[in-house]
Amino acid sequence: MLDLQTIVVPVDTSSGSEAALHLGMHLASRRDAKVRAVFVSDPSTAAACDMRADLEARVAQIRRPDVDLSLEVLSGSVPGQVLAGYTAEMDADAVVMGKHGVRTTDRLLTYLGAYGQVLGGTAEYVVRTASCPVLLTSPRFVHGSSDVRRILIAIDFSEYTPAAIRLGRELAELFEAEVEYLYVRTEGSPVPATGPDSDVREMRSFVIEEGPADRVILERVSDRSVDLLMIHSHGKTADQRMRIGHVAEKLVRSAPCSVLTVKSFGKVPVLAEGLDRDLAVRMSRRAAVADFHA
Repeated sequence: MLDLQTIVVPVDTSSGSEAALHLGMHLASRRDAKVRAVFVSDPSTAAACDMRADLEARVAQIRRPDVDLSLEVLSGSVPGQVLAGYTAEMDADAVVMGKHGVRTTDRLLTYLGAYGQVLGGTAEYVVRTASCPVLLTSPRFVHGSSDVRRILIAIDFSEYTPAAIRLGRELAELFEAEVEYLYVRTEGSPVPATGPDSDVREMRSFVIEEGPADRVILERVSDRSVDLLMIHSHGKTADQRMRIGHVAEKLVRSAPCSVLTVKSFGKVPVLAEGLDRDLAVRMSRRAAVADFHA
């Protein structure tokens, strides 16, 4: 089961922040988790007090009896660093945040049609440094679970694939959504040994495409109207924590939907079970057959 005890939600007055708080509350209600809404106040900003009052009113309005929700106000001029430190201190299980904050105005992004192509500096810093999963929400999803209907899980047949499969199944249950697993064949992709296949439900949701991974995944997101994309990044050492991988970075920046990033070296949100490992093997066998006939 998806282990969520503490969810950190950075908040400001942007629509992306509102979407993140809705999603964080939904996840918490399904897993009996605590939600810590965090506002980083810059002491040099005159509007900080007004923004804090506005956020306190919003949190009070969204509060519900089945979720432990509190607003934490922290001081600092570099929000990303403050949030990263707070997340580590709280040993958070997940961060849910908007792709951009109030510094990039909603009106400008709407005019440019660039919601999916803009990533705020704070969001980028948290994605790169947080060891727990980070869910970046699209600002067009503001009603929580009802806006997540299609989930796409990108897999690569690394050692983390069984956990990705398990996470996909957990997310599908949490959001009552359809889940699809996508493997993109590129030059140098693994070609496992062939073997028997299966027609279980997850296998029918397994898709194989060919081409540059970022382009293929983004096209699938668009064609299938995906609401949530999950990707793994494979940094393994402290020196690599500021690098999430070339493909992962492109997807985080360019996907028009919400994006969940899970780091290989970080906190494990789920533990793969026997069925997940079996499905990973079956999927790899089907991919191998596809490679053989390509």
